[in-house]
This record gives sequence, structure tokens and C-alpha cells, in this order.
Amino acid sequence: MFGLSGWHVLIILTVLILMAAVVVGIIFLGVFLTRRAAPGVPAPATSAPAPARPESSPAELRAARLAEIEDLSTTGLLSQSEYEAKRAEILGEI
Repeated sequence: MFGLSGWHVLIILTVLILMAAVVVGIIFLGVFLTRRAAPGVPAPATSAPAPARPESSPAELRAARLAEIEDLSTTGLLSQSEYEAKRAEILGEI
């Protein structure tokens, strides 16, 4: 083949195969990095999702909200009028 010995052909083919492998590797790397950085594409989950909180009843939620505003009132973060207005709003949901 073109006056080349068998060894020359073997070396040329090996170099061409290695060059093709490098090109394919670069393409795969580019695709991998593009998918990893693409916005809007969710990343695969690596850990188990957090367990769901058990649902609270509306009465429990209101009680927790009342306790929260009472704490805010006692620490001075809510004025007495704000506390009374918010308490009346929560109790009005019953």
C-alpha cells in the first residue's frame, strides 16, 4: 500500500484510531459538561428525599400560630394592638 511496509501501515492506523478516540472523548466531555451546566434540567437525585411531615390539623396549625404571635408579643416584637388584631384574625378562621 503506497510502498509502505506492514509496520508502517500498522503504526499509521494505530495513530488514526488514537486520534479518533481522543476526538470522541472530547465530544463526550463537552456533552457531559453542557448537560451538567444546563439550566432547567434537574440534576439526578443523589440522596433519598426528606421524609414528609405528617399533616397537622387546622386546629393544631391555629394553636401554633397563636403561640407564635404570643411569643412575639412577649418579646416585644409585636405591639399589644398588633397582637390583638392578629389573634382576632386567627380566631376568626374557626
